[in-house]
Amino acid sequence: MVIAFVCVMIAAFLPVLWIAYAKVNAKFRSKHNSAPREYLEQASGKAKRAVWAEKNALEAFPPFAAAVFVAVFCQVGELSLAVLSVLFIFVRVLHGIFYITDRPKRRSLVWFVGVGCTASLFLLAIFQA
Repeated sequence: MVIAFVCVMIAAFLPVLWIAYAKVNAKFRSKHNSAPREYLEQASGKAKRAVWAEKNALEAFPPFAAAVFVAVFCQVGELSLAVLSVLFIFVRVLHGIFYITDRPKRRSLVWFVGVGCTASLFLLAIFQA
């Protein structure tokens, strides 16, 4: 259970990793951080793709977190919970890397695996209850 909770924490902070990458790699620098969204909208290349990876990571987090908590509540086996949670984090990191490096087929593949992990956690909870 602890492993799954650590994975939820990692998933919560993955968007921060991607947006930090975007800010560091933007071809322009803002002297003030008063309008970061405005200047990141002007980003291009890998920085822009990192912004998109951040947005996707933000979208993927709530269903994953809910699935973990529902699975824990329904007493899904700890091994299944840990394996699916770690796999989710692994493929979400790959998703961000593939997004930034513009590998759409690989990105889509790992996105589907991540969705499958989330769906599997929910399904295990449903059948466990």
